[in-house]
Amino acid sequence: MKNIKEHFNQFDLSIEYTHSDDEILNFQSLMEIKGITLPEEYYEFIKYYGCAFIMSEVRVKCENTIPNVSSEGNYVSIGAFLNWTNNDFSINKLRKSLCPEQFSEDFIPFAEGVSGDYIGFKLLPDGKYYIAYWAHEELPLNDTFLIADDFESFILSIVPYEFKIPVNVKFLPVEEKLTPKMIEFLKKTGQWNREE
Repeated sequence: MKNIKEHFNQFDLSIEYTHSDDEILNFQSLMEIKGITLPEEYYEFIKYYGCAFIMSEVRVKCENTIPNVSSEGNYVSIGAFLNWTNNDFSINKLRKSLCPEQFSEDFIPFAEGVSGDYIGFKLLPDGKYYIAYWAHEELPLNDTFLIADDFESFILSIVPYEFKIPVNVKFLPVEEKLTPKMIEFLKKTGQWNREE
């Protein structure tokens, strides 16, 4: 876990919720009842970071190319890390909102990917797992794509990057009023360029 913390702490984090020891034990018990073994590093991670947002642009290199998702060099973006409560960034709420055929029982999401996609544990029949990317564009095939062999490798492969807008892209003016929360996010990420 030391390597994970050292690597993860380099990013600008917003930690919305962390899990208590009792919540972790309850969650582990639930997984054991279902016959699911998740890595100890994951339980330590959700205890320490819980529902975390990486406030800067980051991405992770994948072992496989993900159709319609991965960028040059097989990179994918990462959004919020999910938690096990019933709030908006909850794995429980996510599972309830999707049809059973969308997420099979052998895929346990723990983070958001590109909008509508998720990163999680792909459980194998022999009790092992790998970190997979679930792309909603691939429905109804329910395909997942290999990102990393284990949780620690996944976390350690997260890297910062600077998103560059192609020169030939033109943006139309946005007429909507930005919310205070969005303005705060833009300021934190250095994207706010208006005077108040």
